Amino acid sequence: MIARMREVRPHRVVVIKGDGLDERFWDALGDTPRILWLYDDLHRHDYTDEFLRQVGPVVDYARSETDMLRARGVDAHFVPNAFDPHRSEPTSRRTDEIVFIGSGYANRKEPLTHLAEHDLPVHAWGRDFSRHPFDRARTFSWSRPPIAASREVPLERAYQIHAEGAAAVAIHGLQNGHAMRTFEIPGMGGVRLVDRDDVDQFYEVGTEVAVWHDREELLDLARRALQDRAWGRGCEKPAGAAPSPSTPSIIASRRSIRCGRTDPPQLPGALAGMAEHTEPRPPGEARRHQCGALASRHASRCPA
Repeated sequence: MIARMREVRPHRVVVIKGDGLDERFWDALGDTPRILWLYDDLHRHDYTDEFLRQVGPVVDYARSETDMLRARGVDAHFVPNAFDPHRSEPTSRRTDEIVFIGSGYANRKEPLTHLAEHDLPVHAWGRDFSRHPFDRARTFSWSRPPIAASREVPLERAYQIHAEGAAAVAIHGLQNGHAMRTFEIPGMGGVRLVDRDDVDQFYEVGTEVAVWHDREELLDLARRALQDRAWGRGCEKPAGAAPSPSTPSIIASRRSIRCGRTDPPQLPGALAGMAEHTEPRPPGEARRHQCGALASRHASRCPA
């Protein structure tokens, strides 16, 4: 990596996570302008406050962590995670399933199992759910929740699964920021059932996303998504079309979400243009938010 960097001699560098890099990399980077991008909780990274103060601008996916880092003297900026439209492939297939893709933490298995115990068609993808012998071996666990399950899929296929399902469940738990799924599900025109009230930074709750607070509320929303497809499928309308007043839609048109734009402030000085980031908007003022770092970059591709 160091040899390649010396060969290319980049003008600017974005380091993603980077906690596996040692002093040799940072020494070779020298004075090259850089951004360190942390798209996961800070406690999952092996960094000291002293290092983060010296490394240069740090972008963090959680507003609370950004504020904390600033209080510690770090040049920190809030950048939400993202949906990448370049990796999406359209799909017209639809399934009557409540879908979930991701790791099988206990706080995720429990609500999904609750849905299945009430005879809802739940389907989960991931090594922690898969009953394949190899996945059981590499997770050191034979036990699996009693729900339909499949092996891991490429990101492009995961995008399609979110669009095809009756609804996709997003479960964060104790995560400080919003995971990629927050933006990927609506980015593909999927119906999203999420466990975070602060999603109203990016989407209009009740119109573009449904929020649940406990497993019974999730059960009610999942049932509605299965029984009343019109409630969730405003994305089938032409771009910009308003949902029928008599049938509130939980998500707006697919193209509208993808092509939503904001006016993100730029990082100062030599780093201008290296990262585009979106500040949250007050509830009720949220427009369709494609995803912090990507929104303005692709705005020129969106229809007027």
